Amino acid sequence: MVTSIFVRREEEKVQIEALKKSIRIYFEGDVDYNQRLDFIEYDISKDEDLLKILEVFDNRYSIDELKNLKKDIMITAFNKDSKIIFVYDGRGKFTDSRKKTLENYPENIKLGYPLEYWIEKCGEIKETSTVELPTALKDSLTDIICAKNGYTVIRIMDEEFDWREEGAMERLTKIIDNSKKGTFDLQ
Repeated sequence: MVTSIFVRREEEKVQIEALKKSIRIYFEGDVDYNQRLDFIEYDISKDEDLLKILEVFDNRYSIDELKNLKKDIMITAFNKDSKIIFVYDGRGKFTDSRKKTLENYPENIKLGYPLEYWIEKCGEIKETSTVELPTALKDSLTDIICAKNGYTVIRIMDEEFDWREEGAMERLTKIIDNSKKGTFDLQ
């Protein structure tokens, strides 16, 4: 039986709300939700890493267009004091365009998620959409700008864990601890 995209999106919404609840408990309420990335001032016009990513797509997007995309970025949650940003990645984010952006990240970028695993999942899932490239570019902007400004981006992959389960707090704690260490084994 084929699952409707609308059913899947509804389940994603349920998971995001359950994840937000765990984040709120973990940070004792000191968390902001659904924020734009404009709290980080960063001039992307001369960023070599972002220019490299644009080149991968034959410069179909200019730096000015990238600046406009930055205005549309919404993050799931963040805690200012710990400089941790959470982004929930639904299946629609695992595309060929996203795979290409991830493969061209700076070599020593500090991320709060396993880069190689995200690349692998993009190759397996292979979602497609008309907004695939701008979405991939927005995700790259988030990761690179945040990393270069001392923030850790923790990406939570859809369907990897049911955030309504009893072990949600333990799972979140493990993810946060792993992101600080740069290790991502959740077993």
